[in-house]
Amino acid sequence: MQGIDLDSFLRQTAPFRFVDEVSFCEEENLIKSVRLYMGDEDFFVGHFPGDPVVPGVILVESMAQSCRAWLNNQLGEKAEGFIASIDRAKFIKPVRPGDVVIIESKPLNDLSDHGTATSRFCRFSCVSKCGDENVAKASLTLYQNK
Repeated sequence: MQGIDLDSFLRQTAPFRFVDEVSFCEEENLIKSVRLYMGDEDFFVGHFPGDPVVPGVILVESMAQSCRAWLNNQLGEKAEGFIASIDRAKFIKPVRPGDVVIIESKPLNDLSDHGTATSRFCRFSCVSKCGDENVAKASLTLYQNK
C-alpha cells in the first residue's frame, strides 16, 4: 500500500479533517483510510449528550475526504472540487468515541485528463468498518475543478 501525504492533497484541515491516514493499493484498486474518533471532537457535545455518536454526515465526509485525497494524488495537485452526489448511503451501526473506522473505497471509473465535462466526475463505492463490521456505506461522485 502506498501512503498519501494528506497535507499535500487535502484542502481540509483540523478541525474538519476526518481521515488520519490514506493509502492506495494499485493491485486491488483499493483506497484504504483510517480515522480514530477520540471523543473530544466538538460534534460529540451535542450529538448526543450522554450517548455520543458520530453523525452520519461526518462518516460520509470522511469517505469523501479519503476519495479526494486519492483523486488529488492521482492529479498531482491539491485540486479544488466538491461532492457532486451521495447515493445509497446507509448507516448500519453507530460509531462512538474510541472507535477506529477503516474506510475502503474503490474508484468506479478511470480518470481522464482530456478536460471534458464527463472526465471531471469520479465515482466511488465506499464502505466504513469498525473491526469486521460494516458501520456505513455509500456511493459518492466527486467533481474536480480541472
